[in-house]
Amino acid sequence: MLLQISKIDSNVSYPVVKYLTKDNIPVTKESDIGFIPGYFKKGQSIEITYEKANPTSFIINNRLTYAVPWIMIIVAILLFLFSGYLILRDF
Repeated sequence: MLLQISKIDSNVSYPVVKYLTKDNIPVTKESDIGFIPGYFKKGQSIEITYEKANPTSFIINNRLTYAVPWIMIIVAILLFLFSGYLILRDF
């Protein structure tokens, strides 16, 4: 369950999540990953995945969380190809 949005830094908000592990250990922690303000609402049920060995280490399961790394990889590849083009163009 999403408890609150703890802070907003330059158009990024960090949700505070409360959940019970499978061993019934209660965890309340701020997400390390920021989201667009308003993406989540207070009290909203969300799906998370946590590490069994370290239940306070979690990730919020949603499309945005999984899309960002791929977008970064694609942008890096495009920048690499474009810089290669600029270098080879001068030869």
